[in-house]
Amino acid sequence: MPADCDEGMVNDLRAANARGDIAAAYIKACTGLGTVVDESVVLQLHGNELLTTLVEHGELFYSYPKFRWIDDDNLSIDLGKTRWVGIKTDKGGAIRITYAYSLTDAE
Repeated sequence: MPADCDEGMVNDLRAANARGDIAAAYIKACTGLGTVVDESVVLQLHGNELLTTLVEHGELFYSYPKFRWIDDDNLSIDLGKTRWVGIKTDKGGAIRITYAYSLTDAE
């Protein structure tokens, strides 16, 4: 039996710079023999439909992630507390990315 998946950007956890580039939380939830949820942060450059995954992470706490555009070419991503952080990139096109987070094993 194939898995049934829903995925997309989280509308209330996104931010755009003046140029129209968008950083957003992204969730993919698949059900089959249980439910698997993959969470990440993506970047969509203005005028481009493709999404670039910036960082994969475990469950976040307290309404995170938070995004702050310092200017059109510098993005700060605060993940808050998380159980793990996967692959992350420090560039998305011409945009430089910095991260803040702390690892926790708390429930």
